[in-house]
Amino acid sequence: MTLNRKRKMINWVVIGVLLIAVTYTIMTAKGGVQDHVVRIGQAAPEIEGVDINGREVKLSDYRGKGVVLHYWGSWCPSCVKEMPFIKQAYESAMAGVEVLGVNMGDSKGTAHEFVTSHQLSFPVLMDPSGSAAEAYRIKGLPATVFITAQGKVEQLYAGEFTSLDQITSIMKRIQPKKPDTQ
Repeated sequence: MTLNRKRKMINWVVIGVLLIAVTYTIMTAKGGVQDHVVRIGQAAPEIEGVDINGREVKLSDYRGKGVVLHYWGSWCPSCVKEMPFIKQAYESAMAGVEVLGVNMGDSKGTAHEFVTSHQLSFPVLMDPSGSAAEAYRIKGLPATVFITAQGKVEQLYAGEFTSLDQITSIMKRIQPKKPDTQ
C-alpha cells in the first residue's frame, strides 16, 4: 500500500469517527436541563463551592427557603440579556425565596467584574470543575432550577427568561407557605 493511499484511508477513518461522534451527540443531547436525570418532585441534588467573595456555599444552607438556582455565564448573550430580570426578581425580596447564581465558564475575575458592573447582590457560586452543572445535567445556558423550601425540584427551566413575570410566577410556587394562624 502506498503512503498516499494510507493517508486517504486514515482520513476516511477519522471522518467516520467524527461523524459517529457528531451523530451520537445530536441524538443524545437535548440542550438546557435534561430532566431524565433530575425530575420534578425529587430531592434537589446538593451542590457546594466557593462564591466570588471566597465564601463556602452549599445549597443545603438554604433549606427552609425556596431557591432559584440560576446557571449563567458572562459569555452567553441570552444570560446577559436576561440578567436584569434575575436581578429584579432577587431584589423583589419575595419572602422566603433566595436566588443563587452559578457561574459557568468564567474566571473568578471575569465573573466578579460582571457581578460588579451589573450590580448583582445575590450570591454567585463559581463552578470551575462543572460539578454544580453536572449535578443538574445542565448542558446549555441559561438554565434555572426552582427548588422548594423542602428541598424538592419544583421546575426546570431551560433557556432565557423574557420577563420578570415569568420568574416571579414560578417563585411564588416555591415560596414557603405561612402556617395558618387561626
